[in-house]
Amino acid sequence: MYEAAAQSRIQREKLGSQREVAPCLKNSRRLPAHLSRSSGCPSRDARPLPAAAQVAARDAAQATEEAAAAERAERAERQLIAARDAHVKAARRANESHRRIREKVEELREEQAQRTARRAEAVLQLKASTAEAAAAARGASERRAEALARREEKRAAEKVEILEKGGNPYRVFRERDEAARAAADRAKVEARLAANCEEMHARLGKQRAAEAQQQRRVEREREAAERAALEMTSVGSQVKSESYMRRVTKTGATLLDPTSRWPRIEPSQHVTMKDWKFGLGLGKDGDILDMMADKYPNTAASSRAEAAARAAALPEPVAARSVLADPVASLTLSPLKSASARALAEEARERGEPADEVVEPELPGLWDDGVPAPPGPPSPLKGATLSVLEKRYMAAARQRQRDNVVVEQTVCGKTWRGPAFVPSEPVLEFLDFEAGETYVKTFALTNVSNSFNSFRPAAFPPEVASFFLLEHQPPGRMVAGRSVSLKLTFTPKLGEDIDTVLLLLTHTGPMSVPIRCAPKKLAVLLQTSALHFGTVVLGESASLTLEVKNSGALGTAFAVSLQRGAGDAADEAGKAVFEAGSGGTITLAPRSKATVSLRFTPAAAGSASALLRLDFGGDWRAEHVELSGSGAQVPIYLPRPMIDLRTCLVGALYRDELRVCNRSAVAQQAKTPL
Repeated sequence: MYEAAAQSRIQREKLGSQREVAPCLKNSRRLPAHLSRSSGCPSRDARPLPAAAQVAARDAAQATEEAAAAERAERAERQLIAARDAHVKAARRANESHRRIREKVEELREEQAQRTARRAEAVLQLKASTAEAAAAARGASERRAEALARREEKRAAEKVEILEKGGNPYRVFRERDEAARAAADRAKVEARLAANCEEMHARLGKQRAAEAQQQRRVEREREAAERAALEMTSVGSQVKSESYMRRVTKTGATLLDPTSRWPRIEPSQHVTMKDWKFGLGLGKDGDILDMMADKYPNTAASSRAEAAARAAALPEPVAARSVLADPVASLTLSPLKSASARALAEEARERGEPADEVVEPELPGLWDDGVPAPPGPPSPLKGATLSVLEKRYMAAARQRQRDNVVVEQTVCGKTWRGPAFVPSEPVLEFLDFEAGETYVKTFALTNVSNSFNSFRPAAFPPEVASFFLLEHQPPGRMVAGRSVSLKLTFTPKLGEDIDTVLLLLTHTGPMSVPIRCAPKKLAVLLQTSALHFGTVVLGESASLTLEVKNSGALGTAFAVSLQRGAGDAADEAGKAVFEAGSGGTITLAPRSKATVSLRFTPAAAGSASALLRLDFGGDWRAEHVELSGSGAQVPIYLPRPMIDLRTCLVGALYRDELRVCNRSAVAQQAKTPL
């Protein structure tokens, strides 16, 4: 197909070129020689060309046509080759695509077959397990039926015996079944209780382990915080310096020359330092060897054993010299001959520091008590008696140290007075706590002083120290206005009120933050201790309400009772003129209010009083409220006590109104006899 298309294209190009050249050849006879070599067709009015020129022009045109035809054929050949290559590549891609599609289809078919096989296997397993379960259930049912049949046969025989003895077989069988059921239930309950107890013991064990681990972690953090806080103070710096001096000096002294009487201090005499001989393995200094042996005990022991083995393998004289020359073998120390040296070594061991056990006095008994020391500079081990001036300087230094603990803060002429830190909560309250529980409160301390300041928490009072735990990251010196967060953990052991303070030692003086703890309890408050109903007309009633408030976290119930009233307004028949609600018990929920309705109905004119009693449950005391009121007569009165008709004439009729008023809210009846 591609070859036929290329051949047809070549034929079309040849025909087109012949049509273009034909007019030019027809008119080439009239063209001059210099115009026949130009491109295009000349004008028809040109002169005819000679025969040689025509032949040359025809040959040139034919050569041009052949070159063009060759080029077109070559181009067509290249296109044909490119088309064949493209066809081959397209066929290859199509085959590859078809192969991938076939492989994917095969994979899908295989996966579907596996899925179908698994599903069939699952169905078969389900069928087998169902059949097995059905067989087991059928067997259990048959065994149960056989057991029931045997029991019925046995009971039938037993029933005859019971009836012969005059008993009730149904009652006997019923009691027996109930006893068996109760025993089975009891066994189940006991098994459940045992499992619950075991689980509870395991949970408690894990909880105790977690609490112990948490406590150890808290203790480590607290000790680290205390050490960090101590290191920031002058006392901490002094302790750190003293610890360093005890660790690096041979004698464990904190001060080498406190009186400054020594003309010169040689560091090598007081501090163990490794020199170049030790690096080359030639050192025999006992202090260095002891220090390295204490630092690497396992290496020293193995080296000593190797040296002893090498010495045993050598001849006798050489072995003796080798042991003496071996620096590690020289670690075998001889007994101390001085009591003072032994005491120093014992003190160093107690502090956990390297003991300088190879030190020896220059003279026998020089370090022992009772032997006078030779003249010269005082020994750094015992010190010397201070002079009066030295004692004065020492006292002044101690006073400066005490004064440096609390200093006045003066900035721009203003001296700070008062607490340097303000807590985010004025009072740290733990309300409604329960003994044995743990409560956590987070608060912030803000530096409100004029400049830098720092604080250090002091220990809680001994009586409450085991209840509280303060956790925080020591902030060091705090700029004015900066805040730091603290966490206070409260673990009460007793259900009692606790009022204490958190003491803070600041750079400008101590301060405290109040802490108040209150357990869950009942707190009842009455609106008033006395109620007065005022004056009430006979036949009417007056009502008041008494509010009972519970501000605690425990609820309660209370009963209301009235003691018999007294006074002129009391009912002579004994009927109380005061009434309290509908009677019964009133429930008072935590942090809520309750109202008691009271009514006063006087029975006679005059004053009346009674005592209202409220009995609360629990340990709360009974509350009393005094009730009082007065009764008034029927309020029928005349606005005009006298009617004055003034001068009257005989035989004339005079009239005037008599107005009768009733103050009460109920209707009254009045008679006017003349």
